[in-house]
Amino acid sequence: MLTKYVLVLSSLFSFIFVHEQTPRLASSTIHQKAEQSIKMKDAQQRLKKLGLYQKPVSSRYDAYTRNTFAQFQADYDLPINGTLDQKTSEKLHQLTTVKPAPVKVIAEPAKPKVIKVKAEAKKPKKSYVKKYPAVHATEEEVRLLAKAVHSEARGENFKGKVAVAAVILNRTEEKGFPHSIRGVIFQPRAFTAVSDGQFNLRPSKEAYRAAREALDGYDPTHGAIFYYNPQIATSSWMIEEAKKHDRVRIGQHVFFK
Repeated sequence: MLTKYVLVLSSLFSFIFVHEQTPRLASSTIHQKAEQSIKMKDAQQRLKKLGLYQKPVSSRYDAYTRNTFAQFQADYDLPINGTLDQKTSEKLHQLTTVKPAPVKVIAEPAKPKVIKVKAEAKKPKKSYVKKYPAVHATEEEVRLLAKAVHSEARGENFKGKVAVAAVILNRTEEKGFPHSIRGVIFQPRAFTAVSDGQFNLRPSKEAYRAAREALDGYDPTHGAIFYYNPQIATSSWMIEEAKKHDRVRIGQHVFFK
């Protein structure tokens, strides 16, 4: 008889324990799913910023998202599994996190001394001035801009390199062009160097400096969105269109808006 009571009490306690634990387990599962959904949506937004995710952000892990993860992993030499693993997540954050522009500390100038200087002794002014607000770009966008500058203008002087970078940035603000650095560079038939493979060359330090100069707001073209080399240009439309606008000649290139 005693054994029966023990078994009944044991079963009762087991039922109460399981009954109390079930809501906790369900709540934990819901929380995990919500957290995964937030991470997936964030990853899709970052892929979209890089120009890889073309569909609306949904936070769902579907076949399209899996294929996009796989493409991203292949592009950046990551293990290809089509999932949002730790290495993929870290690389996405690295490429899409905007670094704040450094704050320049300007010391209070000392009282100027009156010195008579001949006009010839004055330093020449910069041939172009800062006209536009600085553009905040990710590390990946700076790299792409430097590659475009190097492949399109590596034979030009520094000002000519800044000019090409400025044209790319100007297009991102112009109707009819993609509104991202990546989109403008890879727009079909937009740049010869992308089409013929020269874009894959390793950019020089000067190309990086020119890219950052343009990102800082300098534009020697005064807002141009087109340029061509008169010596080798084959587009009759480009040549005729240039005649209708104010033109700026920098090195071997003619720039116009």
